[in-house]
Amino acid sequence: MSYLNTLLEQTGEVIITEAQHASLVKSLEYNYINQKPPDENMLNLAKQILLSSRQTSELLHKNVMDIRRVEFKETMTTIQRLVRDLAKSQGKPIRFKASGSETFVDKTIIEEFSGALIHIIRNSVDHGIELPDDRIARNKNPEGTISIDISESDEFIFITVADDGGGIDLEKVCEKAIERSLTTPEKLKTMTDEEKYQFIFLPGFSTKEKVSEVSGRGVGMDVVKNSVDRLNGSIIINSSPGQWTRFTFKIPVISAVNIIDALIVRSAGSIYAMPVSAVVSIITVTEEDITLAIDKFAVKFRGQTLFIYDLKKLWNKGASEMSPRDIKNIVVIIDRDEMVGICVDDFLPSQKVVVKKLDDYFSKVRAVAGTTLLGGNDIGLILDVAEVINIALGREPSVKKYCEKAGILAEAEETAAAAKLKSAHKKKTGEAAKKYKVEIDSEISQAAKVEIALNYQGKLLDAYTAGKPVYEIDLMLETDIIKAQKTKFDIYKIAKSTGELLCVIPMTSQLPENFKDFSPENFDMSIKFFILSRMSIDEIASKMNIEKRQIRNVGITVKEEARQSEEKVFNEIELLEDYEAFAIDTQKNLSAMSQNILALEDNMSDAEAVKEIFRAVHTLKSATAMLGIKNMSDIAHILESMLDKIRSGLEPMTEEKIELLFDVLKFFEECMESIKNGVKPVVSNAAVKEKIVKFTVESPEKKLIRVIDVKTEKFQISAFEDLVIQEKVAGGMALYSILVEFIPDLPMKMVNAFMLFRSLKEYGELVKTIPTMEEIDKGNFEMHFKILFLASCPSDKFKSVLMEEEIKTFEISNYVEN
Repeated sequence: MSYLNTLLEQTGEVIITEAQHASLVKSLEYNYINQKPPDENMLNLAKQILLSSRQTSELLHKNVMDIRRVEFKETMTTIQRLVRDLAKSQGKPIRFKASGSETFVDKTIIEEFSGALIHIIRNSVDHGIELPDDRIARNKNPEGTISIDISESDEFIFITVADDGGGIDLEKVCEKAIERSLTTPEKLKTMTDEEKYQFIFLPGFSTKEKVSEVSGRGVGMDVVKNSVDRLNGSIIINSSPGQWTRFTFKIPVISAVNIIDALIVRSAGSIYAMPVSAVVSIITVTEEDITLAIDKFAVKFRGQTLFIYDLKKLWNKGASEMSPRDIKNIVVIIDRDEMVGICVDDFLPSQKVVVKKLDDYFSKVRAVAGTTLLGGNDIGLILDVAEVINIALGREPSVKKYCEKAGILAEAEETAAAAKLKSAHKKKTGEAAKKYKVEIDSEISQAAKVEIALNYQGKLLDAYTAGKPVYEIDLMLETDIIKAQKTKFDIYKIAKSTGELLCVIPMTSQLPENFKDFSPENFDMSIKFFILSRMSIDEIASKMNIEKRQIRNVGITVKEEARQSEEKVFNEIELLEDYEAFAIDTQKNLSAMSQNILALEDNMSDAEAVKEIFRAVHTLKSATAMLGIKNMSDIAHILESMLDKIRSGLEPMTEEKIELLFDVLKFFEECMESIKNGVKPVVSNAAVKEKIVKFTVESPEKKLIRVIDVKTEKFQISAFEDLVIQEKVAGGMALYSILVEFIPDLPMKMVNAFMLFRSLKEYGELVKTIPTMEEIDKGNFEMHFKILFLASCPSDKFKSVLMEEEIKTFEISNYVEN
């Protein structure tokens, strides 16, 4: 609400500025008609409007950015639970320390970086923290420590992950690098420690001799590096062998995607904007600085040869051939590892610009990401730097080219397919929901193809819908390395520079069940690289110094599969009106449960934590019962009974009960995954229920609040309620009294009662119940209860609702007031 109140205040400022602007326009119009020059008052008003507009726009931008930010607290709770579970499975006592969890971080960072953080934590538990006996032998506390610290500056988010484990043995890293032909002893002598640490980010690199369920396959650290690279961040590694390791991630604060800092340039009378994030430098050169290399003009830039391209010629402005005397102002731009110089006429002041997307009619215009309105009503084109580089290097448009050559969907079909895939998990019909299976066309084994599809499904789907090619590159490593006079490390670097390296698969006589289990020492024969790249086959062959026949375009197939028939899909009304709101509220309750269970683990006497867990479970019980999610409501109901005894002081909290709470939380989370996909959860609750039951034996102290003879008890109807009932009856509704008797020893009376109420509501309105709703909610009734029910249809229409196996008998009669 504070954000909305601030937005409302800023909207008021916009209205005031608009009124001032209208007054200024009126005054200018009067002076123009009467041929008078602007006076001092007009000038002052114009300055005031400019200052007010600038302040308001900055405040609006800041407020919207604040709304995009979320607390890191929930992610920290997830990490804490992960450390707890992994430590327990490995028999390592580990204390988790967190600071800065209240820091607000852009949602994009949370979504992109959380997976990388999990990989780092797994490695800290498995590689870093030693077993208790080993720690004692090193004069350490047998309990290890893993810590995460989050902090923020004006421009960066800093995330530090540290452990007091065995550290990174840099000598062993170097030995493995030499052993696997990733480098040579001579090269290592010239490398800094920071450069040597970079080996651990290579696919398949691991110093662990034994593979575990947690780590050791060399899979994970390359994922961490890719995630950080996508966020334009950096990683600093510090370690002391036998003592500690610290990873520090420096990530730029993410800006709203429609507002960017841009460098403004002019070329051939047109104005262009380039994202500052893609600009390496702007330089001014003289004719003497220009050289000719491979029939192209170039300059020396930071010790490298930088080729120069004329922006006028790239845009087919009819420019004549560029000569050295024409080259003065150069913008150095970069995409991935490719850097080029673009010659422009003038540099204009940099500024923040609002990106306006091009209309669909202009979607085929190359290298234009959008437009913006600059000062003086000038229109500027915002350049797609990656595509500018493609044009400069003579490449075809990436999407169009591969639509034609690889048989990928045409643009109209492409858009429809993307929309279809995006909405697949929210199917809003009564038919079976669909899910999608990705397959690749390759000669590798079926097991390896399935493994790739499972691990890279998201990226393959993106490639499929966006028309990006996936290349399969065959290498006979020893031959190709000798031919190129490179190490395996160089091959990796070159492969990664051509695009996004998905995975590397060694081709041996027998492929193991999981291709991740391969380590690079098995790469002596042949391997396959799978790469997402914008480059052509010719360009990749040239860059890697291999033959074109070693590269092929991999076809991607997306198949629709119906879900299993027993999974009941939500209908349209349920999904839109009930379940989406339920999913949002439940996520908050589960987060509260997780945080407070962890608090109980630190302090079992924390009464406030027990109360918070009880509140979350009680809310979950009511919501799931009303929505008919029986497997969740059953568990919530019996867990509530256990928690009620604990919070009332009748029973103590124990470690065993805390472990049970974690099991219940995992069960609820598993059910919510189904709900997110639009499917009612059918996860069995038998195992969890069995664990809870032994803690929920009825205490002798528990008695019914009041004894009710349901059959003889009369409905107490107030005068106002009577008026409402009479109005409904006059409108054609009938008033019924329904007496229901459940079967003996029914364990979940309350849940079944509320599910019956929910079913009856489809036919009319519940007026009263005996016992009251509150007493039924507390389980304060035996086998009978009575319902006063208004229906707009005869009793035969809703009689089927009462014919359930839980109901022993029922009686429906027209209600007559006594």
